[in-house]
Amino acid sequence: KEHRIFSMGCCDAPGLMPIEEAMDKMLSRIKPIQTTLSLPLAEALGFVLAEDILSPIHVPPFDNSAMDGYAIRIQDLESSSVLPLAGKSFAGQPFEGEWPQGTCVRIMTGAKIPQGCDAVIMQENTEVTDAGIQFNQ
Repeated sequence: KEHRIFSMGCCDAPGLMPIEEAMDKMLSRIKPIQTTLSLPLAEALGFVLAEDILSPIHVPPFDNSAMDGYAIRIQDLESSSVLPLAGKSFAGQPFEGEWPQGTCVRIMTGAKIPQGCDAVIMQENTEVTDAGIQFNQ
């Protein structure tokens, strides 16, 4: 009895069409859009943009956090991996006032990044302790 060995890619599975063949079939059936229309926004539902739209203003008009975590100054972690909490910054309620050296600010997604912050450490890499926030990475 002859044994045949088939090499499978990471996306292939027995009984399924090989990915290269599937891509060839799909690409042979599609045609690029060659015409454009100018429509009022209210009539544009279901259409695709023909070109990028760029905002003439920055929205929001400040640097904001992409994650929940703690705003820090990297230099502060050189002397200790635990920093006391100086305050909080929420979307719509930024941290205001003095931000003492050697402390961190709790920050939420979309919140304004405090002046002087050069990193936001995601909350999954921290631990709340009696002494402050322990930074694990």
